[in-house]
Amino acid sequence: MPQVAFRKFGEAQWYWFLEGELEKSECWQRFRVDAETLIVGPPGEDVSRLCRTLERFGVVFKKMGAPERVGGLNQMHAEPVLDDILYRGVGKIAFNFLAYVTGGRFTSREEFDEIREYIRRGVMPPWTPVSIVKATQATEDDGISRRTGGHEIVLWRDETSRVVCQVVLFNHLTYQVVLSRGNGVWYPLKDGRYFDLDTLRVRTLTEVIGL
Repeated sequence: MPQVAFRKFGEAQWYWFLEGELEKSECWQRFRVDAETLIVGPPGEDVSRLCRTLERFGVVFKKMGAPERVGGLNQMHAEPVLDDILYRGVGKIAFNFLAYVTGGRFTSREEFDEIREYIRRGVMPPWTPVSIVKATQATEDDGISRRTGGHEIVLWRDETSRVVCQVVLFNHLTYQVVLSRGNGVWYPLKDGRYFDLDTLRVRTLTEVIGL
């Protein structure tokens, strides 16, 4: 069966995922940077199709080898770069929105120190700060018509007290940003905005979906 293996640089173990499991991108988020990829399929299988699946979830391949036949299977090596600068940029968008909604004093609290270090310096916190949780199949861009309706950002504190923000850019990739792991101090958070590219109007999500 077609499958993909990831191995972090400096590690010996490969982690394998069947083609269908790639849709659950949260399962392989830690391989988004500093990893290599091995794509394997049976004879006649188009292993480049798996590359396209990974690209749909935001993987940028910095280096790709030519497909070759090994042990009766087709395989291809690639070095993926799920651009961490892009992820940190999405994190900054989410953090700036939190500051806008709550004010600067709230975001200067200690619970946000780790996400600040990640955004500013790329220091990974103990959790995955930014992940792709959904990919919407975009229509082909013909250079004339728009391929999206707009951008969306939603902020809330979940049942475990984490501060979470969902960012949707160009109605294509949905990013989930965990801004803090939560603490004992509760603060009500529930807000969102929608930027409509057709009307160039920013609306609250209360106006759009009744949030």
